[in-house]
This record gives sequence, C-alpha cells and structure tokens, in this order.
Amino acid sequence: MTDYHWQEPKARCFGMLLTGDAGEYYTVDGYAETDDSLLVIFNAGPTAMPFRLPVVRGASHWRCSLDTSRPQLAVGELVLEVGADFQMEAWAVTVFTLVLEPVSYTHLLLDRVSLSNNYIIIIKYSFFLFSLTLIVTAPRPVAG
Repeated sequence: MTDYHWQEPKARCFGMLLTGDAGEYYTVDGYAETDDSLLVIFNAGPTAMPFRLPVVRGASHWRCSLDTSRPQLAVGELVLEVGADFQMEAWAVTVFTLVLEPVSYTHLLLDRVSLSNNYIIIIKYSFFLFSLTLIVTAPRPVAG
C-alpha cells in the first residue's frame, strides 16, 4: 500500500491474513509445526461494512475468535464458510481462525512378511504427526 491508500478518507475497513505456515517451526522432536492462520479485520469507520472472507485452499470455514462489537460472543460460536460475506460493525476489530477441511490423515499399511515359520504383520498407523507401528507375530499354518 502507498501513502495515498493509508490517507484515503473512505478506506476505513481492511483485513490482513496471517498465515500459520509462513515460518519454519519445529517441535522438540523435530517435526514441522504450523500455527493457526488468522484473519484480522479492522473497521475504523462510523458505519458497518460488508467484508467477504477470503477463500483459502484446503480450508472450509472461518471460526470467530474475537469480535469487539460482540463481547458476549464465545470463541467459536460464530463459524462462517470461506467466501462468505460478514457484516463488519463500525469501530470494531474481529479475528477469525482458519478451519481446515477434514483430510484423511490416517494411512493404514499392512505388510505380511514370511519369516521362517511365522507371519510378521506390520501395521503402520499415521495420524497427523504421530506414527504408531504394531508388529504382530502369528504362527504359520502347518500344511497337513
């Protein structure tokens, strides 16, 4: 934005998107970690303004975390679809948190390995950043 845009008398409402995946952050275990993505909307004008919530790839909703014009509103009580229109009240600040679409983070992999007289079944289960590997040994059927 230029100085002209900041001085524009009619431009009193704007939003900024702070993406949670902008930096490179890691857990103590070394896994990549992202933070929430936030949409902060400011209206410094004397009238309410319509504001279209941005469409973000991989997102389904915006959850309201703070609205200074509605202090009684509980966090998460207001949830709007991406691309929805929102009435931004006069002299207010509103913060939305991005809600990602449900993605199948569960991957089930079944390996059967023959080892001497036993079957080794390895089940790998991944959920988000966590991985669990179960190794089950079962006796091989005896041919008779």
